[in-house]
Amino acid sequence: MHADAPSDGRAARWQQHRLDRRAEFVDAALRALARYGPDVSMADIAAEAGAAKPKLYRHFADKADLLDAVGARIAAILWERLSVAVDPHAPVKDLITGGLHAFLGLVDEYPDAFVLLFNSGPALTEGRRIAGALGALFADVLRTLDLDTDTAEPGGAILAGALGAATLWWLESGRAMPKHTLIDYLATVVWAATDAILRKAGVTIDPDRPIDMRRTHG
Repeated sequence: MHADAPSDGRAARWQQHRLDRRAEFVDAALRALARYGPDVSMADIAAEAGAAKPKLYRHFADKADLLDAVGARIAAILWERLSVAVDPHAPVKDLITGGLHAFLGLVDEYPDAFVLLFNSGPALTEGRRIAGALGALFADVLRTLDLDTDTAEPGGAILAGALGAATLWWLESGRAMPKHTLIDYLATVVWAATDAILRKAGVTIDPDRPIDMRRTHG
C-alpha cells in the first residue's frame, strides 16, 4: 500500500497539470477570439498560447472539443456573476433585470466567443444547460406551491431560446439597439413569459414585490 503512494501522488499531480494546461489553452482561446474574431483557427489559438499546435491536440480532440471547454468556461463565469448580481430578496422585475445585466455584460466582454458558440455545436449544449437551469427555477417555484411542475421544463427552453436568438441578432447586427434598451425589451419579454407560464399553473405573482411575498392564487 505504501509503495503505491508515490505513484498515486505522481498521477494526481499529472492530472492536475493536464487540467491546468487545458485551462491555459481555454484562456488563450478567449484571447485569440478577441484578436481574430469568430473565424479563429486552432493555429491562432496555439500561437496565442505560445505552444505548437500538436500540443493543443494533446489536450483537445478537435476544435469542437476546445469550443465545448470555452462554452463551459463562459457558463461558469455567467453563473458566478449571476450569483453576485441577483439579490434573491429583490422584487421579481429587479431579479430579471439584474440577471440580464449580468448576462449581456458578459456578452459585451466576450462577443466573438458568443457568436462562435451560438453558431456551433456547443450552442446546443450551453442552450440546454441554460434551459435546464431556468426550468429548475420554475420547478422550484411550482413545487413550493404544491403545483404541477410539468410546465417548468418547456418554459425554461422557451426563455433560453428567446434569449439566445435575441443576443445573436444583437451581436450580428452590430449592436443595432443600445444595450440598456435591449435589456428593457428582454426584461419585458422574460417577465411576460414567466407570468404566462406561472398563470397556466394557477399562480399569479406581483413583479414589484420580493419572491417570498409575490404569490396569490388565481
